Amino acid sequence: MTYRALALLALGLCSTWLRTPAAALQAAAPPEQTVVADQVTDPEWDLEFDLSLAQLPADAEVVVAFDTGPDAQRTELHCSRSGVRLASVTGDQVTDLAPPVKLPDTAAATRSVVLRRRADRVGVIVDLRLVLTVWVPGRTGGPLQITAPPQAVNADSVLLQAVVPPEWSDEFMRSSDEGLGEWEVLSGSWDNTALVEKLKFVPRAANPFAFAAKAAPKAMAAAGSWFWSDCTYRAAVRGTAEGIIGLAFYVQDADNYWLLRMTSVSYAGPGPGPGLAQVVRVVGGQPQVMGEARHGYVPQQWYELKVSTRDDLIRAFVDDVPVARVREGTFAQGRVGLYAEQCEAALFDDVRVTPWTDVTDDFEAPSCGRWGPADGAFVQVPPEGDRSGYLAKQPGKAGLAFAGRCEAGNCVFEVDLALEGDAPVGIPFAYVDDANWWRYTLYPGKQARQELVRRVAGKDEVLATGPLPPSDQRWRHVRVLLQDQYVCAQVDSVPPLEAVSAEPLAGWIGLWGSEAARAQLDNVSLAPAPQYVPARLPTTMVEDPEMKEQFANPAEGWFTVTDPSTRPQGSPMAWNKGEYFPPSKVEFPIANVVAGAGTVRVTICGSEEAPQRGYHLELSKEANVATLRAVLLAGTVEVGRAEAQVGQTQPSCAVRFQKSGTYVLAFVDDHLLLSYREQGQAIPGRDDSQRPGGTQDEAQPATP
Repeated sequence: MTYRALALLALGLCSTWLRTPAAALQAAAPPEQTVVADQVTDPEWDLEFDLSLAQLPADAEVVVAFDTGPDAQRTELHCSRSGVRLASVTGDQVTDLAPPVKLPDTAAATRSVVLRRRADRVGVIVDLRLVLTVWVPGRTGGPLQITAPPQAVNADSVLLQAVVPPEWSDEFMRSSDEGLGEWEVLSGSWDNTALVEKLKFVPRAANPFAFAAKAAPKAMAAAGSWFWSDCTYRAAVRGTAEGIIGLAFYVQDADNYWLLRMTSVSYAGPGPGPGLAQVVRVVGGQPQVMGEARHGYVPQQWYELKVSTRDDLIRAFVDDVPVARVREGTFAQGRVGLYAEQCEAALFDDVRVTPWTDVTDDFEAPSCGRWGPADGAFVQVPPEGDRSGYLAKQPGKAGLAFAGRCEAGNCVFEVDLALEGDAPVGIPFAYVDDANWWRYTLYPGKQARQELVRRVAGKDEVLATGPLPPSDQRWRHVRVLLQDQYVCAQVDSVPPLEAVSAEPLAGWIGLWGSEAARAQLDNVSLAPAPQYVPARLPTTMVEDPEMKEQFANPAEGWFTVTDPSTRPQGSPMAWNKGEYFPPSKVEFPIANVVAGAGTVRVTICGSEEAPQRGYHLELSKEANVATLRAVLLAGTVEVGRAEAQVGQTQPSCAVRFQKSGTYVLAFVDDHLLLSYREQGQAIPGRDDSQRPGGTQDEAQPATP
């Protein structure tokens, strides 16, 4: 059984998502119609098939119908010998969703086609090249069928593959005797190795194990799935000598892939010059540099290489420093690879492939359908001459345009705005429907203010407001952060507006403009919010003697306060590594919550030298009582207390205690229980006068 067949079975798709038998296509009378799936239930999938050009008349088309609704409204892919197009069909009306794409002539007997559905958009890959992308949100499901002239579609090639966002990693924590895991050696010599000196490089390699390559002249290994797309590839790399090291992505085979490579600062071998970071496209074994920057490596030093891909956009980073941005649609999906060339040896570690859910748009390329219809409130203006493209808010129409969904309520949205006139524009978020959403609003001109507004059941409530000072710059940068029910909105370096939500802030996020608003928008970005390294309350305080366990998980790096004078009498207090792994958030479950009894005290922003410093959450309850009591202290000052009813639906409850911006927040089962806002920026009880920019101002009690 092939890997693809195994993937289908593993996803439980045997009933409708199987390869279509050849007889099903051959037995149908003209026009041939094949139902590939009676009902598509997965939001993301790939449909593959091969076109037989000899059996496809010059004036004929192969039509794939999908996203079919109960009213027969559907989306269609039309493929001819010379081009492809995507259309929306309602009754007898057919509307192109984007300009048709003309395909280059080919001497091959077949064309490979991949129709790709990714949540809010549809892509078409022809002969391993992404040729078309359109946004078709809110219309998924229904039957999927192919209509084609007899034998124009190779029946054995039809494959419908459900796709889930990739979550894959390898830390190489295995010995040489345990094999290479999932890695396929494409060239060179590879082996697992252990290096004790790696313990000094915890931020780049969290354990003393690595994947070693001998590259004379070249070494390459690949792993993962052929259908990976819209993801971020990462690896920690170290060249032990002069040469070339790299991270490959969209790997098809040993001769077809993309590569982010670095040359050493003194490299004098064949190929690229010294001290370069380059994005290279390799087709048929022939490399072509698509982007580069001056950023070489020093032998024996660890670096993190990262590549984020989405549709035809490729962004490359070295230690989170951008080195290249490329728009090119070759391959558009594929495996991850590790690469070394003209290098005596190279080491690789911490390889990860994760979903890249970021949305970015600089409006240099058409964004068909993303920002609404062509006659809507927001209209894309293409680049012309030296002027770059942008999105224009048209006066005379109020409107919303969404960049995407913030499912878990944790994301960062950024955009550059050029404001005109006095009418407001803003960022809608946590959008559920027209009667329930949040908005960060900017009032330019004479009004000159900013507001955070929450709309509930159609009624607006202003949660925070502040001035909007004028700027000498035409373009202003707006940033909205949603993180663990906390909102922070800011324009340029103006003091931000903050608010807290009692419930998670899931929903759509994007752009909003009033009817009279005029504005230009550029460089839109939607990305996951930066994550905390959570502090987990340990059940034991024993030190694991195994080197793997000790260094593989820095989030478990707790140590005990051994001096009794620095902690309350009899308290078994344990402390996190503080400044090294920031304890901004602590979360833990309380099991058997109704029957249990006792008291627990949790501290954040504290210090092992003086446990009374920081913020403290004291939780207590009596046995067989469903009430959990909570007290919040800033330093030694009580600033709030509350009660929560627990154990109503499940025998345990989840507690989360965190500091977000100027807020200190306590949650039980994701419901906001207590909040406190600092009156100053100091951490209570800590002497900040010796810290850079420090202050001795104390936080004052506030109503929770």
